[in-house]
Amino acid sequence: MEYLEYFKRFPDAYARIVKSLNRIETLSQYLRSSGFLDEAASVLSIGCGDGAVEIRLAHEMGFSLGVVEPAAEYMESCRKRAKRAGIELREAHQETLQDYNSPFRYDVVLSLYSWFAF
Repeated sequence: MEYLEYFKRFPDAYARIVKSLNRIETLSQYLRSSGFLDEAASVLSIGCGDGAVEIRLAHEMGFSLGVVEPAAEYMESCRKRAKRAGIELREAHQETLQDYNSPFRYDVVLSLYSWFAF
């Protein structure tokens, strides 16, 4: 099943799966403490969802952020979240990874939630 078809058929599945998880705090804390992002000036998130973790870290750590998300609802949420946080997204593409082609280079590429989608 195509990624976008999955979300059309089961729009609340992802929300139900992660509802009980404090994914934002858990992932943010892990990525901060790992040192993985310490030297990163730029980060690309593939399958960013609503961008909660990535935007939080961009705000705290000061790196520029690019995002790719095929689902329109998540991309819209990500853009709104970035705006509220005062984060200007380096690039924001609503498309699949297969269709994505960036003119930018990134220090770090994250795929926090999309292991099953691409």
